[in-house]
Amino acid sequence: MSKNVAIGVLIVILVIFIGYFAYKSGEVATVDTNATSTVDVVVVPVTPSTPGTPSPVPSAPSADTATVVVLSNTTAVVSGKVNPHGAPTVYWYEYGQTSNLGGRTSNQNIGSGYSSITSPGYITGLKSKTQYYFRLNAQNAYGVTHGTTYNFTTTDNTVAPPAASPTIQVSAATNVTRDRANINGKVDAKGFATAYWFEFGETSSLGSLTGFENAGNSQSPVSVTALLSNLKPLTKYYFKLNAQNQFGTVNSSILSFTTAGPAIASDSQPSVKTNAATNVATSSVTMNGRVDPNGADTTYWFEYSKDALLGKIIGTATPDQTMNGDDAAIGVKADVSNLSRNTKYYYRLLARNSQGTVVGDIVSFRTK
Repeated sequence: MSKNVAIGVLIVILVIFIGYFAYKSGEVATVDTNATSTVDVVVVPVTPSTPGTPSPVPSAPSADTATVVVLSNTTAVVSGKVNPHGAPTVYWYEYGQTSNLGGRTSNQNIGSGYSSITSPGYITGLKSKTQYYFRLNAQNAYGVTHGTTYNFTTTDNTVAPPAASPTIQVSAATNVTRDRANINGKVDAKGFATAYWFEFGETSSLGSLTGFENAGNSQSPVSVTALLSNLKPLTKYYFKLNAQNQFGTVNSSILSFTTAGPAIASDSQPSVKTNAATNVATSSVTMNGRVDPNGADTTYWFEYSKDALLGKIIGTATPDQTMNGDDAAIGVKADVSNLSRNTKYYYRLLARNSQGTVVGDIVSFRTK
């Protein structure tokens, strides 16, 4: 799923729940939109930088106040979008009975990527049937940004949405190799539609994020995971889990892992060893060997023939098999059938990666 589509799904979920609470417990405000927003929000997918291309330059965040508000007599569920523009960013809402505002919600962390992210808030302690002004604000190390100010009027409906932000727990990375890893955690949606995503990067400032995924609306923790790929070998990565529903955004602590080595996969070709055959029968056999990919994705296969020359006289090859670049030797095998009875065969193991092809020693066996 692309990040544009994933973020679109998150927005749809938010709108559905806004409509639900408007129907069940309040009404959606008709917000004064005479003010013109000066914020041009563009959803920018995060893509890894490639050699020779400049990386995005961190800057002050952007903040776009949304005009849809869900109201009761004392509460307001508000929303907007914040783009952190590459630096750790917090957001909050200001509100008040005049355009001077005066009140504010608590700060919430929205991450450090380059994508616009939905940024919900829950304002409480309001007066019934009273006009309030509000706006979204965001801040990082490069500055503070204020969204457009709008206003709403609270209702006389005493039934307010029960605020319940999700809870989360981040877990250690698993299946860590030279260039990939699974990062994990748990999300408790507390009964409300909840989205989650991970942030990661080579420093504790993170900077990249995974796609937004749906954690459902269960009232118990569910396991979540994301696969990171195209990582650098022998490199320490930091990551954390985030989740949000219409009432707010929550963030986990930061964990780390280090990818496997070697640092440069081009140091060597794979290494192979042909081992003795097993399960020798009248017309079938299991050919065995061992392959060390030496840090690069590797293809291996067996060649066999009735002639000891193998490579000089056309023989037969088993289908190619692949293994990733884990820096560890593993046993490999191939089951071969349709052999001739009471016949001596010769075989060897071969492997190939981006640095070349290697050929193992020739071993033999005789069918029964």
